[in-house]
Amino acid sequence: ALRSHPDADVAAFEGYMAALALPKVDADRKVRRREAVQRAAHAATAAPLAAGRDLLAGLELADQAAKLAHRSIVSDVGAGAHLLSAALQATLLNVDINLGSLPVEAREAAQVERSDLARRGLMLAGQVTQAVSGRLVPAY
Repeated sequence: ALRSHPDADVAAFEGYMAALALPKVDADRKVRRREAVQRAAHAATAAPLAAGRDLLAGLELADQAAKLAHRSIVSDVGAGAHLLSAALQATLLNVDINLGSLPVEAREAAQVERSDLARRGLMLAGQVTQAVSGRLVPAY
C-alpha cells in the first residue's frame, strides 16, 4: 500500500506547480487560477495525509507484531517501527507546507487529521519500542 504514495505526492506537487503557472492577465483568469491553486493545494495535502494513514496502519501492525514475533526477530519489528515512525513524521512535513494554501475550513480539517496522525504515530512507536525492549534477551 505504501508503494504508490511517492508517485501520488509527486503528481500532486506537479499539479500545484502547474496551477501556479496559470496566467493571471485579467480578472477572469485570476479567478480560474486561484480556484485551480486551491484544488491543487487540496490534492497536495490529501496525498501525504493518505500516506500518513497507511504509515500509521503499518505502526499498528508493528504494535501487534512486537508482542507476537519470535524473540529472534523482534528487534527487526522495532527497527521497522522506527522507520515507519520517521517516515510518518517526514510525510507530515509535506502536509505542513501545504496548509497555508488551503481555504480556512479545509486547513482546519487537515490540521486536525495531521495532528491526530502525529500523536497516534508517536504513541504507537513508543509502545512498540517498549514492547520490543521488554522482549530482547541478551545473548551471552
